[in-house]
Order: sequence, then structure tokens, then C-alpha cells
Amino acid sequence: VLNTERVLFGDIDLPSENFVLRLCNRFGRRARDKQYFLDAMRAFQTAHPQFVLQVYETRAGLRFMVVNCEIRPDGAEVDLLFKELPVDRLYTRLCRSQLCFRARLTPKPWRIGLPRPSARFPFSTPLKQRSFNFWLAQYVAKSRNACAARRLERFGDGVVPAAVQTV
Repeated sequence: VLNTERVLFGDIDLPSENFVLRLCNRFGRRARDKQYFLDAMRAFQTAHPQFVLQVYETRAGLRFMVVNCEIRPDGAEVDLLFKELPVDRLYTRLCRSQLCFRARLTPKPWRIGLPRPSARFPFSTPLKQRSFNFWLAQYVAKSRNACAARRLERFGDGVVPAAVQTV
């Protein structure tokens, strides 16, 4: 997981395909699916051209990154972005409490067919350390061809500062 203090990431979880979504589609109400949120991001960026958004697809939804400026987690812009682009509430709380933004760079273990590691850091015994190292080797091998996010779209134009380019 990448943690950054000045490059804003936001996560939007998509509702799973369920009875409510099918009902919305059947009665002509717009479902809150991927396209709905992409349209919302496009409209937000049009209304707020000071933010250039790079959008990624994740397993559970969408992730966006503000690429044209640095933003602190306690900045007023965060409230606007996270409210208008309905960012996941748990993610929002985490960013506020840890004063950083987060982005997963590798897949969750169970999404590539592995259980969670049985041993957790700090390891209480050498056996637990070896058990974790064995699990880690499996994880590295299985995740080699997997990804946590896929680039979708960019909304807006602007210069990307060097610090943001690094991230």
C-alpha cells in the first residue's frame, strides 16, 4: 500500500450487482454503476477545473488521483472532493485519522487464490517468521501477473508537478 501525504487518492466502491440495482434498471432509475460514477467525476471536473483527475478501475470500484497539484489530507479541498465524488466512508476516516492518502499497489491475497498469512508481524517465534516468508514467496509468485488497478480515463488538462509524477 502506498501512503502519501500530498498526492490525493480517493476510492469509490461500486455496489455489487444485486436485486436493488436490477430493480433500478427495470424502472428506469439510473443505477449507481461504474459509468454513473465516471460521469459524476467528469461533471465534477468540469465544474471544478482546478482539479485534474486520473481515474483507475479497481476490483471493488474506482480510484481517482488528483494529478495537477499537491493536496494535504487536512486541506479543505479534501472535504469537497470526498463528498462530491462519494468516496468510501471507511477510506475517508482512515485518511483523516492517519493524515495520508492510500492506494493499494498489489492485489489482496484472496483475490489471487491465497489465504491471509497465518503469522503477523511482529513474529513471536522463528517458526512464525519462516511461515510468513513461505507465504510471502507464494504471494510474490502469484501476484507477478496480477494488478490492483487499471488506468481508465483522465478528466481535465494540466501540468503534473514533479512530486506527483514521482508517485
